[in-house]
Amino acid sequence: MIKGPGLRRDAALWVIHRCDMELNEIDQQHSGTTTAEGWSEEGDDSSERR
Repeated sequence: MIKGPGLRRDAALWVIHRCDMELNEIDQQHSGTTTAEGWSEEGDDSSERR
């Protein structure tokens, strides 16, 4: 097996690509609804205001 920065970069790019594909599938399934990030941000804001 070849070891080096190039191989490591390719592996990282592949992982990022896989995550993007999975996130896109989730977005398509829940289109029109608030994202998980939106909910967490709203919760943080409301807790700070109180």
